[in-house]
Amino acid sequence: MDLPPVVRRSVYIAAGLVRVCPISLNTEGAYAQRAEYLEENKDWWLFDEGNRFVDMEQLSAMRCYYRHKRFYKMAINASSHGIDCLCIPLPSALLRVSRTIYNEVLPILYSENQFRIYRTYYGGLSSLLMLNPATLHFITSISIQLNNCSCIPNHQCPDQLGVETCCPECHATCRIGRDLPFSLEQSDSLAVISEWKRVTARLALNICPGKLKLSVVCDTIDYATAKQITKPLLELPHLSEFSIRLGQLPDASVKNLAQDVVYQLTAQAEHNPRPFFNFSALPAEVQTQILAYTDLVSLDSITWIHKTNLEFISCCLQCTSTLETCCCPPLHAAYTSMACCCWVMPSALFLVSRKVRDQALEIFFSRNRFEIWPERREDEPRLQPDSTHVLEFLQALPAVALRYIRSLHIKVRLLEYQVVGPGTEFQSNWNTTIDFISRNLEIPQLCLSIQDVGGRAMRISYYTTGYTDAESAEDDEFEWQLYQHLAAPLAVLKGLRDFAIRFSRSGSFGRFHAERERILERRVLGDAYHDAVRAKEKAREEGRVVEEETPVYGPDGTQIWPLWPRPPWLADYDLQIPC
Repeated sequence: MDLPPVVRRSVYIAAGLVRVCPISLNTEGAYAQRAEYLEENKDWWLFDEGNRFVDMEQLSAMRCYYRHKRFYKMAINASSHGIDCLCIPLPSALLRVSRTIYNEVLPILYSENQFRIYRTYYGGLSSLLMLNPATLHFITSISIQLNNCSCIPNHQCPDQLGVETCCPECHATCRIGRDLPFSLEQSDSLAVISEWKRVTARLALNICPGKLKLSVVCDTIDYATAKQITKPLLELPHLSEFSIRLGQLPDASVKNLAQDVVYQLTAQAEHNPRPFFNFSALPAEVQTQILAYTDLVSLDSITWIHKTNLEFISCCLQCTSTLETCCCPPLHAAYTSMACCCWVMPSALFLVSRKVRDQALEIFFSRNRFEIWPERREDEPRLQPDSTHVLEFLQALPAVALRYIRSLHIKVRLLEYQVVGPGTEFQSNWNTTIDFISRNLEIPQLCLSIQDVGGRAMRISYYTTGYTDAESAEDDEFEWQLYQHLAAPLAVLKGLRDFAIRFSRSGSFGRFHAERERILERRVLGDAYHDAVRAKEKAREEGRVVEEETPVYGPDGTQIWPLWPRPPWLADYDLQIPC
C-alpha cells in the first residue's frame, strides 16, 4: 500500500485482473466443466497441424480463443456448457484482501473488462441479476444473448466439429446453433419476457448513463415478438454504443424496429430526408469521385462461385465490442451504432439512370478485384473439374463492363484431377476462355492471377499400402507438364499489366515450385517480367514492415498479436497477388 496508485494498478493488471477476451458470467467459476473441456481437447492443445510440440508460451496464446476470433476470424466451438475459452481464472482473491484494495480493484475489474452472458447456458441470466448496484454502475461493456440460434434459419450445425473448426454454413462469429427463434407462442414465452423485464429494469436503475456498450441478441420469429423484446429496452438511459439483433434474416420491418431502438438509446438524430440535391449538375469528374466512396468499391475481393453466383463477405467483426455474435444489418434483422463495414451489392445505383449506370459500371468493374471459383465439390470430390466457370462468369457480365475489368483472380482445381493436356475437354474449354479474355478485356490494363486450390488425388497404392509415392521425381515432372499446359494458351495475352501463377501447395514440388512459377510468369509477361517482379517484391516488403511495426498489446503490456513469430517455413506460402 506504500506504492503509488498507478503502480498498484499495474500490479493488479499483471495479476490477470484485466483480460483481452470477454468474461463469461455463466462459466467463469465453472472449474469442473472447464477442466472437462480441456481434457476433451488436450490433443489439440499439445500439438499443431505438423505434429510438432507447442511450447507453453504458444499454448497460452492458443487457449485465448478471442485472439483467434479477432485476428484470424475463426470461430471456436463452445462446449455444452458454453465454454470456449480457457484463460487463467480471474484473481478474485484480490477482492478479499482488504476494504481498501477491494475499492481499488472493483472499478478496474468491471470497467476495463468486457462481459457476456447467455440465457440458455449454465446459470442463465441469474448472475447478472445478482450483481449489486455498485458493480453494475462500473460495467462498460456487456453482451446479452436470450437465445443461441445459428445464423441460418432451420439449420442444425453438425454435432462433431473440431475445437478450432466452425460450422461451414454459418458466419465466422456464430456458435453451434441449437436454440429455436423466440416466439410469443412458445410455452415459456411469458417467463422469458418476465425475466427479460427484470434484467432491463435492473440495468436501467444502476448503469452509468453514456458509458455502457451493450449488445443484445434475441432471434425472433416475427415483428410482434421482436416488439416485445425491444419495449423493455426503451427504459434504459443513454448508451455509449448499442447493437441489437432481432432475427436471422434481414427482414426490413424488424430491421427498422432495431434501428429505431438504436437511435433512441444512443441519442442519435433520426435520419431526416434533406432537400433534393441536383447530383447530375455536378461535373462528371466530381460525380465519379463521389460514387467511388459508395459501396461500388468493396473493401475486400468480390467472390463468385460457379453455380452459386456472388458470395458476400460474412461478419465484419466490427458490429459488437465483444464479437459474441454478428449484428451486421446487411446479414440479419439487426442494427448497430458501431462501425459495421459489411459490403452489399449496390444494386440501386445501377437503376438510377442510364448515365449513372454507365458511371457505376466503370467504377465497379475497374476498382474491384474479382475472384472466380469453380463449383464447390465437397459432396462429390471425384467429379471432373469444370473449366468453363471463368467463361460463364465473363459471359454473364454486360458487354460494356468487360473492358473495365482490371483485376481478375482465377481459382482452379487441377492437381487432384490431372486432366489438363492436349485433346482433353478441360484444355479445350480453357483455350476458349483465354481466347474470350484476349478479345474482350483490355489486356494492357489487366492484372491476372491463377491459383490451383486443388490437392493431389490419392493413388490406389495409398489404400493398399498406407503410403503414397507422391514424392517421386516422376510425379514432379508430370505435374510440371500439367501446369505448362495450363499456362500455354496465355501466350496470346500480350502486354498484360501483371501476371501471377501459384501451383497447388499440397503438391510435391518442394523447392522446385517457386522457381517453376517464375518460369511460367516470365513466359507470359516477356520483357515486362522484371518490372512486375520488382513491384511485387516492393509491395510484399512494405506489407511485412507494416505488420512488424503494428503489434497489438494486451492490458498488461504483453504482445497479443501476432500470437508468435511467423515460422520461416511459411514464407513460401505468401500469395503474390497482383494489384
